[in-house]
Amino acid sequence: ISGLIWFVVPNGLAVMVMVPFALKLRRQMPAGYTIVEFIRERFQNRPATTVMLVAMLLGLLAEIFINLFGVVLVTGVVFGLNP
Repeated sequence: ISGLIWFVVPNGLAVMVMVPFALKLRRQMPAGYTIVEFIRERFQNRPATTVMLVAMLLGLLAEIFINLFGVVLVTGVVFGLNP
């Protein structure tokens, strides 16, 4: 049960912290859907939009690799595999 608490509490806090940011974005762009759309609308600058898009894609790629590394570590421990 402690694992559930350690998972739910930080994630719940993260969602609560993001609510004011999301409400502000929704007020500024009622029809907006993505953060990149917000950047495009706010700065009206193609390079800024491109930089933001690339940064978000690189962050997504980094998260995928970090999670895959975690899967490899757990699989190695569970099945006794050495890298």
